[in-house]
Amino acid sequence: MAERERVLLDWARQVLMLDTLNIDAVIADASTRRYVRLRSAQQTHIVMDAPGEATMIAQFARVAGLLRRAGVTVPSISAAHAEQGFMIMSDFGKQIYLTAVQDHDPQSLYRSALDSLIRIQQHADASSLPPYDREFLLREMRLFQEWFLERHLGVSVSPETKAMLESAFEFLCDAAGEQPQVFVHRDYHSRNLMYLDGSEPGIIDFQDALYGPLGYDLASLLRDVYIEWPIEQFNDWLRYYHAQAGALVEAVDLNTLTRWVDLMGVQRHLKIAGLFVRLALRDGKRGFLDDLPLTLRYLEHVSRQHERLHPLARLLSTLELRA
Repeated sequence: MAERERVLLDWARQVLMLDTLNIDAVIADASTRRYVRLRSAQQTHIVMDAPGEATMIAQFARVAGLLRRAGVTVPSISAAHAEQGFMIMSDFGKQIYLTAVQDHDPQSLYRSALDSLIRIQQHADASSLPPYDREFLLREMRLFQEWFLERHLGVSVSPETKAMLESAFEFLCDAAGEQPQVFVHRDYHSRNLMYLDGSEPGIIDFQDALYGPLGYDLASLLRDVYIEWPIEQFNDWLRYYHAQAGALVEAVDLNTLTRWVDLMGVQRHLKIAGLFVRLALRDGKRGFLDDLPLTLRYLEHVSRQHERLHPLARLLSTLELRA
């Protein structure tokens, strides 16, 4: 057993007062964090293992409180050791939405996920969260040029192409700014929603939440880079959200909402294209490259539907888009 796992296990046994606690599984994610499932004779627990991330541990606990008060299901926290980077929380099991849709009705699952999202956007107090502002949005989108175009594809970006990209980025920032600003989970998708025996989803991985555009989490869910839905299903779920969201969109028609989701999806997928390459090349997590093709299909398809993004669509169509 590695030294850190021994320290984690000793601490967990002490705070949970369970001598028979053992490590059942270790789950990595896209960050430096990992999640350890601990098992006793009676139950299981999840431990977030985030060395050197005391601030993030505190942020996770704070955001969990915001979401719990909004009326959605998040893990309960049993104990934390900020200095070590440990946090013990309840275990939602192993079935994420990505696999649950194979055995359960996607319509029911996604309507439940949309209901939870509406509660978050209506009731989660995001006033204390950092803003998802123009500077933040631009920094994310510029990952596309640096990591995807230059480092992954080896493209030498001309001044003209750089100017085109910056114009597209500014357009997308403007679109974000015209939307209602709400609590934004930032990764509200099929790998961060847990199936809980037919009830509303268990929501995880919310510690990086920001205060930003309403369409962002909708794009994360409905144009998920890990699973693709037919356009008819996308439209049906967006109509459901529009009908249920009440005051959030009462002054917004469905076409405008669709435009917001489209454009926030482009912003997100530009970021993800760069981020997945960075995870592969810098951090050795090459499995993320498997999800690049769908990300790029979304980018080209949606860019073709919006005139201001036609130059971006043309760029995408001329590149050798290899994962």
